[in-house]
Amino acid sequence: MDTLEIQLAEIDNGSVLENITLTETDGYFGNSTYVFAQGEYEVKIYANDSFGHVNSSETVYFMVDWTAPEVSIETPVNDSIINIANPQLNFTIIDNVCESVICNITVNGITVNSSEVNTSETLLFGLTLAEGENNITVTAIDDVENIGESTTTVIVDTTAPQIVFNNVLPVYGYNSSILNVTVIDNTSVIVTAVILPIMPPIDTINLTNDSGYFENNTYEFSEGPNMVTITATDAAGNVNTNNTMIFVDITNPEFEIGTANVSASKDLTISVYANDTWTGVIANISVIDAVTGELIDSKINSSFGSYNVTLTVLNDGIYNVTANATDMAGNENVTEPITVTVDTTNPTVVINNGFGPYNYNSSILNVTVSDFTPVTVIANIDDEINVTLENVSGFFGNSSFEFVEGFHNVTIVTTDLAGNVNSSENVTFRVDLTDPVITVNTVEGEYFNNGSDVLNFTVDEDYIDSVTAFNGSTEITQLHNKTT
Repeated sequence: MDTLEIQLAEIDNGSVLENITLTETDGYFGNSTYVFAQGEYEVKIYANDSFGHVNSSETVYFMVDWTAPEVSIETPVNDSIINIANPQLNFTIIDNVCESVICNITVNGITVNSSEVNTSETLLFGLTLAEGENNITVTAIDDVENIGESTTTVIVDTTAPQIVFNNVLPVYGYNSSILNVTVIDNTSVIVTAVILPIMPPIDTINLTNDSGYFENNTYEFSEGPNMVTITATDAAGNVNTNNTMIFVDITNPEFEIGTANVSASKDLTISVYANDTWTGVIANISVIDAVTGELIDSKINSSFGSYNVTLTVLNDGIYNVTANATDMAGNENVTEPITVTVDTTNPTVVINNGFGPYNYNSSILNVTVSDFTPVTVIANIDDEINVTLENVSGFFGNSSFEFVEGFHNVTIVTTDLAGNVNSSENVTFRVDLTDPVITVNTVEGEYFNNGSDVLNFTVDEDYIDSVTAFNGSTEITQLHNKTT
């Protein structure tokens, strides 16, 4: 048998050509110290025997690769939120040796594609994802079963946020801390409000999340109608809008009432003026007993402008008329009370002076008047002169007026503050300021032969009440009047 003297291995990796010696161990030739680098190799074996014979070129091809493929996912970006269910998977696979690898694509653990793909180029694959979280894994297996993979997690949200306005009032009596919105979405949201008031400018504000409600407590609305459009944009880019009208009224209504302070009727007429710039107004007009505080009557009216209402009391007395007006936003205007004296009773008049006659001509009239309210007392004298009587210590009189002599007919007319007039009370009396004139016709010193008709005298007086004659201190009786 020939003895092998030389065993060579010619190693070619495509760029470097080198030879190594193979040694025999237990019938096998090899080289345990030579280290192959990663790559593809063409190895030729040469054997020389002792006679100088050389074998035909025996060639073997093999690959050395202990590095796994590198997988890089470009899109969808890891931990991203997208608003489409069919995104494009964009990825690359790089391998240090293989020009192609086996690629497996799984979504949430389910293989959706398995194919051989080229390395070192951009790869695309159309995905179909479910709503919510999706885990996408790309696995690359090279020719020597090295495995490389990459996983990306993406949340699919194709539903627009739901916007709900909370506690919307027909009218607001305040102008801040109004907007309160609930936004329902599976992801975080950005919420803005565009506010179009009755007069420019248009405002855009951000709403912040406070315990689950989106608000803006600093923005102050203009009075009147404000069209508000809420826009909610979630993390996936889904957008939704909702709008409502915010009506603001922070001005008290205009409100006035009026009535007479004294009434001769138990039906009180109250004049009312009510107005509001933005909303309706409800007026409540009441009459209250000023002494007891009891509510006697009230009326509610929602009219605009000027109008009258009638309130009724049951008895004469002193009352307070009060009123308040409230608009639809709760703004209130309260009037000052008006005190009304109700007096439906005529004054009672008592003439205290007698029928005379009077031998003086002033300070004659003396009248007592009873009434609930102040009165004016007039004395009509002989249907010719009206004299005002003044209250002195509870009695009405006139100390300055002087009557002329003669008979007088005096009618007392008393009018109270409510316009009530007494029944006609009058008195007739005579004023006589002149003393009677007496003329004695009996001749002084003359003698008479009888005692009758001796005393003869005349009295000059228009109004004679009585005539008395005395003899010394003794009254002479049986005087009689003889007219000629």
